[in-house]
Amino acid sequence: MEEQRIIIEIIKIIPSVLLYLIIGILLIKLYRPFKDQLLPKLANFKAFGIEVGFIKQELKAATKGYGITFNDEKGKALLKRLQNYDRRRMIQVLWIDDNLNAARSERRILNDLGISCLQVTSSAEAKAELQRQAYDIVISDIYRKDNPSEGVEFLAQLAQEEIDIPPFLFNIANLQPEKGTPPYAFGITNQPVELFHLILDVLDRKLP
Repeated sequence: MEEQRIIIEIIKIIPSVLLYLIIGILLIKLYRPFKDQLLPKLANFKAFGIEVGFIKQELKAATKGYGITFNDEKGKALLKRLQNYDRRRMIQVLWIDDNLNAARSERRILNDLGISCLQVTSSAEAKAELQRQAYDIVISDIYRKDNPSEGVEFLAQLAQEEIDIPPFLFNIANLQPEKGTPPYAFGITNQPVELFHLILDVLDRKLP
């Protein structure tokens, strides 16, 4: 009888033992992915839910081909500024570029920051948008529709027509520093890191 009682007790605890064994195996298998992937991401969440680690990866994608890293002072400073950015601000960006695939990573980062970004493909569309509603920043290419100076000419036209122009940034592929910043423009760059510094500079001036 004693042996039967012991066997019955063992049978009763077998399900619990198996359950703990399965949990232990799962924990062992999931520990490394959690340690290497999920935990760093959780540690990267800052400032109103912005995942800075993810934004850093997006910036790396945006800068691929430019030879830019985030080990220099400008890159580190940008990541710090992004960490402190207040996503509660209602910011509208008008992006002018006839290449819909250009600067996708940059626009994704703007969306991650809670910044609304509308892309148009022509000067006519951009002018209509600026007359329709107020924008905080305009980001434009220069070479467009077989005209190597379309963006600069468009900005000059807006100024002549006395249209209310928000801060105007040129984001181009090939920068010629000797030409300087075009008239009426806030800045010009061919580097994504520099572009985001310029964007944040504009928004800082709009404070409080």
